[in-house]
Parts: sequence; structure tokens; C-alpha cells
Amino acid sequence: NFVMAMMFIVLPTFWVMALAWAGVRTGNIVQGLSTATSDAKGAGGRGAGMAMSAVSKK
Repeated sequence: NFVMAMMFIVLPTFWVMALAWAGVRTGNIVQGLSTATSDAKGAGGRGAGMAMSAVSKK
């Protein structure tokens, strides 16, 4: 009975907790990458604005 309880209750609980932990870690990594590229996004937007203003003046 103890083995059956381990197979159907404890091990699936451990598995779900492990997947949740991995998902949280992956989410933090993706958020870090998104935050790290925000400066490049802003610089690209400013560069595009400068190019558009240079083209519209001519």
C-alpha cells in the first residue's frame, strides 16, 4: 500500500512541483532577456526616427 501511495500521490506531486520550478526559472530567464534588450529597442527606435526625419527633410 505504501508503494501504491508513492506511485499515485507523492511522485506525481513531486513531478508537478519540478515542472513548476522549471517553468518559473525559464520565465525569469526570458524576462531577463527581454529587459536586457530594451535599450537596443529604444536605440533602434531613435535611429529609425532620425532616418525618417532626414528623409522627410530632403
